[in-house]
Amino acid sequence: MRVLVDGDATYDAASTPIMVEKLQSDLLDMVNGTRVTQDAAAYRPGHRLGNRILTGIVALVFGNRIQDMLSGFRVFSRRFVKSFPALSTGFEIETELMVHALELRMPVDEVATPYGSRPDGSNSKLSTIRTASAFC
Repeated sequence: MRVLVDGDATYDAASTPIMVEKLQSDLLDMVNGTRVTQDAAAYRPGHRLGNRILTGIVALVFGNRIQDMLSGFRVFSRRFVKSFPALSTGFEIETELMVHALELRMPVDEVATPYGSRPDGSNSKLSTIRTASAFC
């Protein structure tokens, strides 16, 4: 099994054992850490909206199996890791990971995980406006 987490100190490392246990006990291929926060600065409204739209589109195609497609916190089975072609070079990796699992009808689930603000002095490389304009 493998754990993937964004290195921006926004995800709760204490959730890892819970996600690993779920993967093993439920015989899953991926557990997605669904972000939960009360801090508006942690998960900006534009990013939240974009995630809802993209997750909704994927739900239309594959069924409503996930809530937070763009989370950067996941646990994978060995089978998933061995089957994943890893073609992405940027932020689209989250989409590619989820679509791969759904396309192959792998068993996946989500665990709600606390999500916090970035540490002082840390800046996001994501731009809501730039990202949105890339789709036009």
